[in-house]
Amino acid sequence: QESNFCTFIRQLICDMTLEWEAYFCGEAESKLCYKHEFKEYCPVDDTDGMSGSPVFVKLSNQRVACYVLVGVHIRAKRFVSIEAIKAGIQQF
Repeated sequence: QESNFCTFIRQLICDMTLEWEAYFCGEAESKLCYKHEFKEYCPVDDTDGMSGSPVFVKLSNQRVACYVLVGVHIRAKRFVSIEAIKAGIQQF
């Protein structure tokens, strides 16, 4: 497991790669935002600082698993839909 944090006082930067599963909990209060709840074995107690992390859905059949980008983690167990991101890009 790699780690990712930045300590400005010590001038230390470290990267972390994590993978965990969450339950989809439906729409959030904001348009094109959704809620998720991490499964019990999530290795992170506090998700502050993880904004910008990609959110994937795992699609699988009996032979192959496929991961599809569906959004970006924002805060407090929420993610913004990739559709909102694409709409923002199309504005430019």
